[in-house]
Amino acid sequence: MFFSCILIKLFFFQLAAAQERERTAAEQYVQASSKTAALESKLSAAQRDRTQLETRLESEERRRAEAESEAGRASSQAERAREEAARELAEAKKEKEFAEAAAAAEKAEAGAERRKALALAEQLRDRDRRIRETQQELDLVRASTSSQHNNQRGVSPTPSQLSQLSVNGSAAAGADGSFAWPVRMFFIIISG
Repeated sequence: MFFSCILIKLFFFQLAAAQERERTAAEQYVQASSKTAALESKLSAAQRDRTQLETRLESEERRRAEAESEAGRASSQAERAREEAARELAEAKKEKEFAEAAAAAEKAEAGAERRKALALAEQLRDRDRRIRETQQELDLVRASTSSQHNNQRGVSPTPSQLSQLSVNGSAAAGADGSFAWPVRMFFIIISG
């Protein structure tokens, strides 16, 4: 009987211990479940954050690619613009050189025309001088003819007439002592 009481007490003691262990295990399970739920919530939030970050990363990658492409296009356009500007500058330089050469040629031509005009003016002055000399010669020839005619008629020239003839003859004579060509021959040469 005593042994049975001891066994009953031992059984109740073991039952109480088992219940305590079960209660402790239940509490631990609840705590573990709570922690698991919290961790799952954090994991879900982390996954959402990761998805958002991946989306943002993809968006940034697209923007970076678009920016690089735009920069490439801008660089190409800038290079083409630089080449076009260099070509236009070269053409402008050629046009400037051509204009300067044309201006120099026109200036030289104008100088030549000016010298030609001056030479023609000098020739005109020289012809005028020769015409005057020829006219003087003609006057001298006429005076001499008139004098000879008067001599044939028995009229002798006066000393003043002889002096005038001598002066006119000296004025009409050339540098070598010869008289200038007659007026008719001179005009034939000019008109030729």
